[in-house]
Amino acid sequence: MNIEKCLDNYSEAFYHDFYGMNRLINDEEALSQQASRFLHRYAMSDSEYNSICVPVMQKVFKSSPSKTFNIREEAIGEMFRDKYKYFTYQSSPLFWDESYELIQKICSEYGDQYLFIIEEESCEKDPDMAFKIKIPVNHSWEEVSNGGYITDVLFNMFRNNYYVFGDRGMWGRWCDYNNDYMDYEAFGYMTEVPAVSKYKDYFSDFLEEIAFSKKTCLGVLDRIKRYGKNLHINLLSLLMVLSFFPSMMSATEMGDSIDTYYNHTVTTIETSWK
Repeated sequence: MNIEKCLDNYSEAFYHDFYGMNRLINDEEALSQQASRFLHRYAMSDSEYNSICVPVMQKVFKSSPSKTFNIREEAIGEMFRDKYKYFTYQSSPLFWDESYELIQKICSEYGDQYLFIIEEESCEKDPDMAFKIKIPVNHSWEEVSNGGYITDVLFNMFRNNYYVFGDRGMWGRWCDYNNDYMDYEAFGYMTEVPAVSKYKDYFSDFLEEIAFSKKTCLGVLDRIKRYGKNLHINLLSLLMVLSFFPSMMSATEMGDSIDTYYNHTVTTIETSWK
């Protein structure tokens, strides 16, 4: 990644303009210095990225940063290599203090020394500005979050998608915040260490509230994809309509309704195709 291009593009002024915030920027020079220090400390050069990061990423993920992953056309199972189990959940932003510390524990139990954060390249912006970050696992949240406007962008800005994984290639996290359905993540792993169980448990209460999204939109895409693109799109359209009217029914009722729709639709197709 090109550090200077990234600093210029994601200046504090740009960040506030992007969100439509109209206020004075406090201590802009200090924020710029923090942003510069962060990127010079953690950004990878192209050679380091290609020689160290890419081989590990290819071990975990089938997809690559140069190819846009589209949940409407591809199943989540197509994101990870075949030997990886995975679970999905609705979440954003990329990190906050507790989620970062949980990922640190995962890295520690898998024996990772570094945490990679790779932004999916977008046709909408210069690929030189896509984040390619390598953070030592023992660096605290206080250290990594003190990056001025760059960490605001990296950890909080919507419309960016990321691959997050450790340097041993035992786990990976796909973060999709740039789609027309919802912000979601998929966590893949080879063997479930205790820290992964804790990470899953951390999101479990939240997942119960959005069980319909996880179960029917993300979890069943692998199953319904074989019935054709039209069913895939129609089911997602139903999910979107229901999700816009949460006051009409509870999350459990939504889940039951969509389960009924799904089971009826698949049964109908299976019967007609026999």
